[in-house]
Amino acid sequence: MKAKLISSSTFNRFWEWLRQLSAAKRWGLLLVVYSAGVLSLERIAQIFETSWRVSPWDPASALHITLLLSLGNRYLPIVFLARWLSGLILNIESPWLSLSAAIYVSLGHGSASYLLKRWLKIDPRLYCWRDVAWFTLIAGLIIPLVAGTLYVMTLFATDQVIQAELSERVLHEWAGESTGIMMLAPILLSILRILPWGQSHIDLSQPPPPVEIDRPSLRQGMELILSISALAFVSWLAYGIERTNLLNYDYLSFLPLILIASRRGLISGALAVLFINVVSVILVGGKVQEEEDASLALQFGLMTTSLTGVLLGAITTDRRQTEEQLHYQATHDSLTRLYNRNWFLSRLSQVIGRSRDGNAPLFAVLFLDLDRFKIVNDSLGHRVGDWLLTEVARQLQRTLRPYSQIARIGGDEFIILLEDLDSDKMASSIAEQICQELAKFYEVGEYKVFTTISLGLTLSSHGYATPEEILRDADIALYQAKARGKNQYAVFDRAMYDAVIRRSQLEQDLRQAIEKLDL
Repeated sequence: MKAKLISSSTFNRFWEWLRQLSAAKRWGLLLVVYSAGVLSLERIAQIFETSWRVSPWDPASALHITLLLSLGNRYLPIVFLARWLSGLILNIESPWLSLSAAIYVSLGHGSASYLLKRWLKIDPRLYCWRDVAWFTLIAGLIIPLVAGTLYVMTLFATDQVIQAELSERVLHEWAGESTGIMMLAPILLSILRILPWGQSHIDLSQPPPPVEIDRPSLRQGMELILSISALAFVSWLAYGIERTNLLNYDYLSFLPLILIASRRGLISGALAVLFINVVSVILVGGKVQEEEDASLALQFGLMTTSLTGVLLGAITTDRRQTEEQLHYQATHDSLTRLYNRNWFLSRLSQVIGRSRDGNAPLFAVLFLDLDRFKIVNDSLGHRVGDWLLTEVARQLQRTLRPYSQIARIGGDEFIILLEDLDSDKMASSIAEQICQELAKFYEVGEYKVFTTISLGLTLSSHGYATPEEILRDADIALYQAKARGKNQYAVFDRAMYDAVIRRSQLEQDLRQAIEKLDL
């Protein structure tokens, strides 16, 4: 079992503590925590400002869009206050200019959140390529350009920027905010996949949802260490070595980034983007301050790196999810979500292959169908019949052991593979338990439907060579159980097969005799 970084009990205690706070206190707590985060990120960005007071990136913007996308635009006042307070505390701008910047940031990210969630209807957790592409276009490119242009025009109106510097300053503001969003927001939004919210507000009146974060395995940890080492080394080659032209080799960072994003997907690609951004700015921050012309080149280099890593990772993740979905559809029943016939036959072939070893454990196959299922379909309709099949499938999953394999092979027929049995009696005991547990009333919409099953059982001790032979004998045992009455099970033996052969031969002989009499 995997160790947990965050257990359900820890989260439950935190949830209960939040519930005890009043609404005003919760808003105040969020404002304090959020403002502290914004202030910290703004201070980090301020450390690497150039003589124009332009940072290579603005990671605080990632917090703004993440908050609004995850919890909604009703938190716009918190975004506004946090941005305004950080500007005043850090003395980034004059009070009036800080107020203007807070307005632009709030309106810009609020518009992005509205367009993405309400109009384009993306999932904030960025599960697919479509969501990432729209997020990149709206939140990562268009809104930063509009907000940056408005901010620079405000600077121009207050005589803090001359006309000749307008276009270049807009590019600085655009690249800085865009890079800040793309280097951090995809990671924060991906975390929503394991947290209990993402598309709606937190409802503290409800019981706490389960939240558990697994620690990475040893293999995952080693891969992480190797990836970080490769990124650190290549970033040092690209930015850390003294060169005649400082930024000639920044493209080297694309090599490990492309490899990680194309192999590991969106989250790993976004983490690689964050690492490259941080390391590169640390290595060249002071040099950029000395060479102001290099500032814009660094910003657009990091912006391009961020867009490449996130989009390539999204393409990889989307392709992987498509492949997994196709594989799922090929191996599972669309109605009950159990395995289908093709998967079961393949699995059974593997088990038969292992059983040829004399020391292989015993296994059994159970073939069952619902008694009087046709009456349910004819009287209540196929929709109710489908619901009943789904409920029976769930009951089977609750009843059987975790290492049992269940498949629906068509109609109301289910087949079960029991592996690693201790004895024949164990298989019979499980068959009897299934008959008892499934004989019940099922609530299907406004109907209560009672059903039972008939079940045929065959054991690997008969020495089967193919899956078709096992299914044949399990089917024979099923019809023997039906002949005994409803809610019964029967264990296959050789006499059943001989009786079927004799009956088949007798039918053929009678047909031939009738044909001769007609002549």
